[in-house]
Amino acid sequence: MQKTNAYLDLPATRFLPQLCDRAEALGAKVARIHDGHAIVIAALGTIEAHTERDGLRLVVSANDAGSLASLTGHLDGLATAATGKAPVWAGRTGPRLTMARVDNIDRISPSFRRLRLAGDFSAFLDGGAHFRLLIRPKGATWPSDTANGLHWPGGIDVWHRPPYTIRRMDPHARWIDVDIFLHDGGRVTEWTKIVRPGDEIALTGPGGRNVKQAAWMGLVGDETALPVIVRALEAAHPDTRGQAFLMVADPADAQPVTLPEGMQLTWVLREKHKTLAGLLHLLSPPDGEGRHIFFAGERQQAAEARVILPDMGVTQGEFHTATYWTAG
Repeated sequence: MQKTNAYLDLPATRFLPQLCDRAEALGAKVARIHDGHAIVIAALGTIEAHTERDGLRLVVSANDAGSLASLTGHLDGLATAATGKAPVWAGRTGPRLTMARVDNIDRISPSFRRLRLAGDFSAFLDGGAHFRLLIRPKGATWPSDTANGLHWPGGIDVWHRPPYTIRRMDPHARWIDVDIFLHDGGRVTEWTKIVRPGDEIALTGPGGRNVKQAAWMGLVGDETALPVIVRALEAAHPDTRGQAFLMVADPADAQPVTLPEGMQLTWVLREKHKTLAGLLHLLSPPDGEGRHIFFAGERQQAAEARVILPDMGVTQGEFHTATYWTAG
């Protein structure tokens, strides 16, 4: 178990409700909240918040470095919005900066561009499927390492740091493939139009975990979840059974996927099935142990999934929901 903590110099009454609301929106359980104290139990680990002096002490625990980085990364964003600066975590150097270059750009389907990034990605060999792509403000230099973690020129809040999932990685960690979902008005979508092979880029990570493997798996997601779900399918044991539903806008967005014989992958067109959460009703999980359901997509759809799954008889420990974007 890995642990870190930070002190926030702001009233608990100001930050604690934000923390609890955000945790519940992401599917975590707020186990206890009273007198300025709260315990949040999330899939990646635990966050304990304690009122201390005139501020708030946050203690974060996780099983591995990637999960710890993801949890503290979420808290960095909340704290930065509230105070204008990220917390300084004891026992954590902060997110690891990896410099890379764009090796190739390929329009693999109407809604996706695939980037191959070349560099030293050895930090990702021990787990952690996710990273944050850094889009720097105009004229800014790249972040630099300091004794308190990364220094962000202009402040971390002016940097665009969208999370992405590694689609595929070289066994020797010399390159990674990243699939970028294209949508009108997206900052990364616009960035992919101007970036060129040879350009230097930066990212932080690793963070998060791969989808939990089980004897029977149910996987449901939209385009934003496509890389993590396809990665889970291709990593599944040959004896794995289950169903996967991926919602896309264009039939040409369906990718070739190598999956176990006992897994069924269905590509669903958005115009024929309006809600992502509704696809959960198409799953047929077996009774008993050894089953796991993963759902990822828009925030409100993830909230709806957390209502549907218990009604289907799936217990909290048998499913995980993830929010990858918010409508509007």
